[in-house]
Amino acid sequence: MKNSFKAMKESAGEKNTSIIGEIAHRIRVSGSCAYKWTEAPERSDDSCDEKGSGNKNPLDTLIRWIEACLILGRPRKNALAPLRYLNQHFDQIAVDIPEHIKSLPPEELSNELLRCIKESGDVVKAYQDAMVDKRISKQELVVLEREVWEATTEFLTFLHCSKEAAK
Repeated sequence: MKNSFKAMKESAGEKNTSIIGEIAHRIRVSGSCAYKWTEAPERSDDSCDEKGSGNKNPLDTLIRWIEACLILGRPRKNALAPLRYLNQHFDQIAVDIPEHIKSLPPEELSNELLRCIKESGDVVKAYQDAMVDKRISKQELVVLEREVWEATTEFLTFLHCSKEAAK
């Protein structure tokens, strides 16, 4: 999703003024302010190709906050703490795309898919090793969790690379 106002609109429902009004009441802002958060901003900028009558919304503010932390030299892990908080609060999982992948050429897709298959095999092996005694110990869980995260990262990396290749 490219534009924050589209995320806000999807969250509340397309042109659903009654829900937006109820949301506004619950978060203690005016209905018109909340509605403006679901519209394209007045000025076109780097984050929006559309022009409209909308206002910057809380997502835009959070983006500016994180970008300011990064510009001021805060470590990426620290700067992204608000996102981790939101993920934990809503039982979500986010995975960073490894730096070396962001510029991976499309011809490397096959190699990335092979890494996905290898990591999937590592997950199966870790599970099989753990289940020899029909239970998973805490130490085995640590190994299994690491393998699952590595496989998840590889699959998301593959998806990211595929999207980049499709552009």
